[in-house]
Amino acid sequence: MDKTVKYRIFVWLIVILFIIIAPNTVGTPSQIQQKSIVVGIGLDKHEEGLELSTQVLIPEPGGNYSQKQMILQASGKNFSNAVSNLEQQIGKKLGFAHCHIIILSDEILQENLANTLDYLMRSNILGNNTTMVHTNGKAQELLQASSQINNGDINNLETISYFNYIYYISPAISLTTFYNDYLSPSKTSLMSTINVKKQNSGSQGSESGNSQGSSSGSSSSSGSSGGSSSGSSSSESSGSSGSSGQQSSQSQSNSAPSQSSSQSGTSSGSSSSESGSSSGASSNSSDAQGSLIDNKGEAIVLKNGIKILSLTKDESRAFDWLEPHSVYGEIQLEEVTNDKLKNASVTFKIKDKQIDIISKMNPKPALYVKIKLDLIIDSIQQENGEILTTSTNYIDDDIQERIKKFVQDDINKALSLCKEHNFDGYKVYKIFNRNNHSEWQDYLKNLDDKENFMQDVEIFVDVVAKNTE
Repeated sequence: MDKTVKYRIFVWLIVILFIIIAPNTVGTPSQIQQKSIVVGIGLDKHEEGLELSTQVLIPEPGGNYSQKQMILQASGKNFSNAVSNLEQQIGKKLGFAHCHIIILSDEILQENLANTLDYLMRSNILGNNTTMVHTNGKAQELLQASSQINNGDINNLETISYFNYIYYISPAISLTTFYNDYLSPSKTSLMSTINVKKQNSGSQGSESGNSQGSSSGSSSSSGSSGGSSSGSSSSESSGSSGSSGQQSSQSQSNSAPSQSSSQSGTSSGSSSSESGSSSGASSNSSDAQGSLIDNKGEAIVLKNGIKILSLTKDESRAFDWLEPHSVYGEIQLEEVTNDKLKNASVTFKIKDKQIDIISKMNPKPALYVKIKLDLIIDSIQQENGEILTTSTNYIDDDIQERIKKFVQDDINKALSLCKEHNFDGYKVYKIFNRNNHSEWQDYLKNLDDKENFMQDVEIFVDVVAKNTE
């Protein structure tokens, strides 16, 4: 057989193969026609069990993902059932690999969150570092508001939550950290609270959901703290811690957070499944276009996966003092009087924070904490309204004592909350179990209630502050 014949046979084989394969290839839907890309999840309580809201992308040629988005909803007995019902409604599989955030309503957190999220963890369809936030209102409303704000950038909520992590509190902001805390002996987590504020006709209305923060009293001086040095040191120990429905609204946003315009469409549908049927309704209204994300630095406490307490900004800040991760913050002192100041209001920005924690059993558990603060004077306003230059070092012995008292009061109030509501907000169990293991275990054996180990814990604080020019 000569080369020409072989070449012709080879060419005909390729042609025949193309004729067989090409029709199947041409008729196969594209990937974006088969799968919806989910970038945000909202979970609310529903009479059938759970209501799932998803923010999905609508890819366009030559466009970016923020140009078109859609909020889809479905309900079900559980998360898995709700996902199946929603996929049945839209005729597509849901892809969660790019999901950045999970918004949890207050009602959802009245039950064990670990059970609610069990499907996500077992199926491994979601990244372990997906951010989680709490809202006092409906999760769907916050998800909708975020799609109207910042050109529909769902990462905006993730950024806000990380801001809280650095400045205010130490929340369990991801699936991984939540489950680590949930499976630990203390079973305690902190989580950021972000709400929705309505804005109509240029004026701000009421928040969606009222904060349920507990009051621990007010300090003689107020402000927010935080900040950790990358070179924070530790001496003997370091402290650280079936029915289904569908709803869609398509939005296009090209404005600032306070002014958003959107192009909306709605769809509704009903389906029948083992668990029943229901129809979805539109959630995108004029209210959504006037919604603002309202972040006040508040938080909640979870124990055993259930919300047990709401924290105000000041209360959540108090749990940040012993955490090495936070970088910035501020302390504000009122009615400061010395040879340079008279009844002045002084605001310090925290540039750096170093923490040294020693744990001892004597015989009750005690933490000895030394906090070194590098402060920058941000503003000084005298009683008469005069604004003073901030280049001078105004930190004298009296101000040192007031800053020390401020931090001590913060920590003492937070410790009182821990004892009153029986939760380990300072990771005490982890610190003593690591550094004083045998003595700590003996201490636990002598307790009538081993989960009530916070009752005898004491924290002694020493603060050294210096002014950084």
